[in-house]
Amino acid sequence: MVQVINNFKDVKVLLIRPPFSESYALAKVKNIVPLAPSLSLATIAPYISKNGASVEILDLQISENPLSDLKKKIKEYDPQIIGFTFLTPSYNFIQKSVSLLKKLNNNILIFAGGPHVSTFPKENLQLFDFVLIGESELALKEVFSGKPFNKISGIGFKDKNIFHINKTFKRILNLDELSYPDWSLFNLKKYVSSKSFVKKNPVGSIETSRGCPFTCDFCNKNIFGYKFRSKSVERTVDEIEYMLSLGFKEIHIQDDGFSTNLQRAKDICDEIIKRKLDLIWNFPNGIRADKFDKELATKLVKSGCYNVCFGIETGNKELLKLSNKNITLETIKKSINIANKAGLQTTGYFMFGFPNETKNSMNETIDFAISSGLNLAKLAILTPLPGTKRFEEWDELGLIKSKDWSKYNTHKPDEVYKHPNLNWSEIYHHYRLFYRRFYLRPKFIFSRIKESITNKTVFSDMNIFFKTKF
Repeated sequence: MVQVINNFKDVKVLLIRPPFSESYALAKVKNIVPLAPSLSLATIAPYISKNGASVEILDLQISENPLSDLKKKIKEYDPQIIGFTFLTPSYNFIQKSVSLLKKLNNNILIFAGGPHVSTFPKENLQLFDFVLIGESELALKEVFSGKPFNKISGIGFKDKNIFHINKTFKRILNLDELSYPDWSLFNLKKYVSSKSFVKKNPVGSIETSRGCPFTCDFCNKNIFGYKFRSKSVERTVDEIEYMLSLGFKEIHIQDDGFSTNLQRAKDICDEIIKRKLDLIWNFPNGIRADKFDKELATKLVKSGCYNVCFGIETGNKELLKLSNKNITLETIKKSINIANKAGLQTTGYFMFGFPNETKNSMNETIDFAISSGLNLAKLAILTPLPGTKRFEEWDELGLIKSKDWSKYNTHKPDEVYKHPNLNWSEIYHHYRLFYRRFYLRPKFIFSRIKESITNKTVFSDMNIFFKTKF
């Protein structure tokens, strides 16, 4: 393993995002996932190119034939270094890709980062030449400045079949120091999402903060950690304004906790309003219901936001408490009501499969979703992803049946684990029942038809409806 990279002027680097089919192939809502350029790759690209390397991005989420397009890109671009970012369900695709790459050119240097890699750096060194652990900007900056690998924090590498892991990495405390993501590496015209679930294309993603101080046992915090860090109001709105100037028509906030600092969230809205930005924005990653109030809702609407998503998880009080969500159903319902009255569309995220889940608690969740006033609802099945407390506890109890990462699908994980007190037929029955009861209600159907006519999305909505197997 080469432990230092130099001669950057002649180095070609290709960054790759795998297709997300592994994550959403079995989902009821796979047709409504917004398609946007990769924020993570756009963010790390400047730290590679600063020292003269040439960088291109291959986004296989917009590919019809991912492996074929990968092979074609390698032959055309002929990179010396390739980097992947991926989530656990994409691991098998990554294995196939690396195998293909090594057959095409065994001298290509291949690295990877992301939550799965950060959780299992040693395992991933079986596949990659080096791996990034945690936040990767500073490590990449040092890698591509020619610093020896054994002097760099937050990487793992192998030297003569010996694995070296340095899990200690530096988190960036002042996020204003981050370089702007390099959106010039994407063809924005290729990113078209359904008009049923976005207002305008193309959609662009932005992070305004990192870290989440809350302790939900199903979340992986090994990248951004628990300490909340944020960009300043000015930097955040500057970046939004910059994205609009590049041609993005809608902005999606991807923070784990945009409103963790509630006053800062309101100040961002005020700055957008002050600058009179023609902005349409959305919160697909969710806002905590206990970090939301009437004043924020009003400011969001005035600044161009049309939708907020709430991570609700369950309609059972006891399960909500045991999940360490640290929130109540009363607070959630109150925030949904506030958002609706302010004119915001509301979406709720739910899960089945908590440790003490029962048929009764699943029915309570369905009832809560229907009675809460939500416009839309999405349901997943709890999957104990690596790096989470849930994975660790169930692994110790012997409930994890497989570590074939391709099976870690949040809509059909029956091959991953044995649920402590439910059989899978019960879980899947209620999974289907959730969607049937929520979306086949006359009240929902009539309101959706009315909205479709108003927004001129009748054909798009009909297409999605008939593709969804209720």
